[in-house]
Amino acid sequence: MGEAQMLAESKIEWGSSDHFYKIDEIMESVSYFAIRASSDLALEKGKYPYFEGSEWSKGVFPIDKANENACKLVDRGGLFGYTHDWNALKEKVKSDGMRNGYLMAIAPTSSISILIGTTQAIEPIYKRKWFEKNLSGMIPVIAPNLSPETWAFYTPSFELDQRLLIRAGAIRQKWIDQGQSLNIFITLDKASGKYLNDIYMEAWKFGLKSTYYLRSESPDTAKQTEGVADRSIECLSCQ
Repeated sequence: MGEAQMLAESKIEWGSSDHFYKIDEIMESVSYFAIRASSDLALEKGKYPYFEGSEWSKGVFPIDKANENACKLVDRGGLFGYTHDWNALKEKVKSDGMRNGYLMAIAPTSSISILIGTTQAIEPIYKRKWFEKNLSGMIPVIAPNLSPETWAFYTPSFELDQRLLIRAGAIRQKWIDQGQSLNIFITLDKASGKYLNDIYMEAWKFGLKSTYYLRSESPDTAKQTEGVADRSIECLSCQ
């Protein structure tokens, strides 16, 4: 969680080339250290039962099976542009094994992120200021460290071209072996079959394994100002 906060505080525009480069670096490290930790755990507790003959045992990692279109979105110099020594890790995994057959996925973290004061999951913010409904009632939520300096970098999710969300998701997907909680946000003026088809065809083209909710504005939400937006009346459909 906290990707949007990190970007805003770093003065990086959501969906920019700097954003894509940054998350590619971060997800490489997430992938590397998760795989290494699982391999270390295999030495302590043993390999998972079906390790022998698996792609892990052959040194085949998620990045090795990454979608070609997704790989073209960020150029860090190929194998030699990566931060970590993947060849050494592959030899370690083939020798020491893996404790986990399945290892990495990105969860929604909506409620948790609000409790700890950051932005949810991998998404752009819902709005800069809004109300979230839970069992305690209506809770006012403000983007973390919202200020004149970060305001412009907190782009609300409904204001973005959703194909940028797909492309950011494709960059993350290169490094993980499972899926990710990737919501799509549609405003009433863009709610058409063609636009939705373009978005989901883009997800297929770039090798995403999953999407999560399709969130659309209700007529009541569309009329609200940003300062009093109520997310509880948002329309949504699970994919």
